[in-house]
Amino acid sequence: MPDGRLRAGDIMLDLKRYLVIGNGKEKRITGKKKDLLQLLIEHKGNVVTQEMMFAALYPGAKSLPEPTIFRVLVCQLRKQYLDKTSDFVRIENIHGTGYELAIRRM
Repeated sequence: MPDGRLRAGDIMLDLKRYLVIGNGKEKRITGKKKDLLQLLIEHKGNVVTQEMMFAALYPGAKSLPEPTIFRVLVCQLRKQYLDKTSDFVRIENIHGTGYELAIRRM
């Protein structure tokens, strides 16, 4: 990531400009949604557990937030970014464990 960009399938997360780029579109992304998408891309193809999300999104916090916060963030990522910028990248729910960034072959 020397250029501040992470790629997954047909999308790119530009960490310097806070953009999700794909399908000829650029969408601004900020805050926890950016942090979560970055974590998912860095672990693409592997399960990201709730504990991993907690450590990345709430460093230094002593107690877990309500688990629904992660469901809400994932839902927002799907609707606001991946559904609009990618035909091949999806966030899969791994029941009782966490989420996985899955990439279909192009």
